[in-house]
Amino acid sequence: SAPESAPESGYVAVVVDDSPGNDAVLEHGFREARLRGAPVLAMGAWRWGLGEIPYRQLDHRLGPWVSRYPEVHVMPAAARRGAAEFLAHTQESVQLAVVGAADADKVARIVGPAGQRGRGRCSVLVVR
Repeated sequence: SAPESAPESGYVAVVVDDSPGNDAVLEHGFREARLRGAPVLAMGAWRWGLGEIPYRQLDHRLGPWVSRYPEVHVMPAAARRGAAEFLAHTQESVQLAVVGAADADKVARIVGPAGQRGRGRCSVLVVR
């Protein structure tokens, strides 16, 4: 099988936070990752404080999804300034970003067809 970081596949980047709609975002993200045979890049986007991203919290938040989708490899990442900012600067290859309505406009501006990035664009799936 192809290596996990094969550039033509790339990650499915999924926003992980404590907002009420985030379960739906995770559900779609993990489902897409399984369909595509892609790993998940879990963007921990807690919006309080400027300290460390609580990885324990991120693990706890991802727990149910990891057990429901055991075949999906997950890489946690600290997106402390939000998903859009993270996607604008990450070196990882991302094929799809799965975000909630709150992040949709900012993310679409950065990675969608209107984005000004020189690198390949990724698709954006907005879960409302």
